[in-house]
Amino acid sequence: MLRKHFLYLAIAPFLLTACAKIPKLDLDVWPLDQPELPPRTTLIEDVSTNGAIGGLAWLDETTLLIARDTKNYDGVTFADLEKDSFAQLPLAMARTTGAGLAVSPVRLTVDENPALKHELAPSDIEAICLPQGAKMTDGKFTIIAAESHRTLYERPDPGQLFLMEVSMDAQGWHARVKGAVTLPNDYDLGGAVRQMDNIQVEGIACRKQLAGGYSILIGYRGQHSLPPTPSDYVGQLALFRDVSFAATGESPRQLPDLSEVIVDVRPLGRAVMPGCVGKKGYEDGEWRDISDLFVTRQGDILTASSYEGNETEGQAPFCSTLYKTGYHLDFDGRGWRLDGESAPMRLRELSDVKVEALAPEKPGSRHLILGYDNEDLGSGIITP
Repeated sequence: MLRKHFLYLAIAPFLLTACAKIPKLDLDVWPLDQPELPPRTTLIEDVSTNGAIGGLAWLDETTLLIARDTKNYDGVTFADLEKDSFAQLPLAMARTTGAGLAVSPVRLTVDENPALKHELAPSDIEAICLPQGAKMTDGKFTIIAAESHRTLYERPDPGQLFLMEVSMDAQGWHARVKGAVTLPNDYDLGGAVRQMDNIQVEGIACRKQLAGGYSILIGYRGQHSLPPTPSDYVGQLALFRDVSFAATGESPRQLPDLSEVIVDVRPLGRAVMPGCVGKKGYEDGEWRDISDLFVTRQGDILTASSYEGNETEGQAPFCSTLYKTGYHLDFDGRGWRLDGESAPMRLRELSDVKVEALAPEKPGSRHLILGYDNEDLGSGIITP
């Protein structure tokens, strides 16, 4: 696959509809450092060679948190991040202005003696959420960030969920890790231990529970190849309840085991495949069943699926499709419950983009913005 190099901003009209005839979305793309946009956007150049948009979450009406899927293959530690450049930081902040988005770095630190699986800084943050029901206190926002997975010792390793506190101080935006949990390799539902088909996270939604802890919905991506291979696997929705994060100062071996609080798993698979798969020009590549998820105010679960073709002469075809999955989340007082069995509904097809982030246009809005990552060809945000 291609390596990431440049971060772009895409501005185009977009309205999420479920009409029978799906319109094609044309993109007008320009680099963030062009004169039409605020000078502060040139800060994004520092991260353009390592990471692009993996997730989006609004902190308030004008502040959009961006998860950058920087890959930590070189053993960068949290201590290294405190003295390193913007290039390895997994989070960035965008503030809306009259001329677009002004992007700035988010410093990342940890509390003393953190309870983490290891001292390495996050790798491949693919999803972030601001817990529903959580309130800003003393100018500090609580967020949960999810590693896709991590490759350690030449084998895949489940990633961690990080509980972070985000705030503005005299030096700018700052995220402080307050705790962590490790995602499971397997789980036990109904007395049968099942191996996770896929440990790579692409989407997350979260809600603070009334009695404490969090309900967390994870979208595991699934992956399929053209032509098919024996290693193909389907995307899944997995619901966890009563998630508590290990506080700092505890032993890393005491991290909570999320396999004990998983309450539901629902496979999606080919029912949500990108609409372009198998068509002319899209016969050779791979696709993900879930490249991100979004939960509406009514509890409906929307997902994006994405296709990436093999590179040909420096370019690769992309496409994405948005779905209403047929599943929804109900809050029963104790936490979320996953319901619904209807077939997925295709909402919108997008040519030429690999969507990896879904967020409302503004907090509470019924319209969406999309973050996409087109590898070497650029990444950006599509807005209404």
